Amino acid sequence: MPSYRGRSRIDTSRPEPIGRCDRCSFVWNLADLRYQYDWRGSKLVNLNIRVCPPCMDEPSNRHRTFVLDPDPLPVRDPRPFQQFSIDQEQTDYRVTEAGDIRTTEADEPRITETDT
Repeated sequence: MPSYRGRSRIDTSRPEPIGRCDRCSFVWNLADLRYQYDWRGSKLVNLNIRVCPPCMDEPSNRHRTFVLDPDPLPVRDPRPFQQFSIDQEQTDYRVTEAGDIRTTEADEPRITETDT
């Protein structure tokens, strides 16, 4: 008869089934081995592995689908709060990154072409 060392309790008057942990391979009473669950999408899923109490992992949130709150309802007939000068000013000339107006060789402002 094989000798089962590990974490199992052997009682000859009340025998219980034993099994191996799928992670550490120690021998435990089958009643002590639990199924491992983990997040898959929005629910916990049984991974179909039996593990002992020291090997039992807490389900990881990185596999969980996060549910975002819905966007707020839009405002009906909104009004702008502030008029910006760029909205009111129509420019047809080009400027540099420093804000200087680009000019031609004749010292006239360089304008953008308009589609006609």
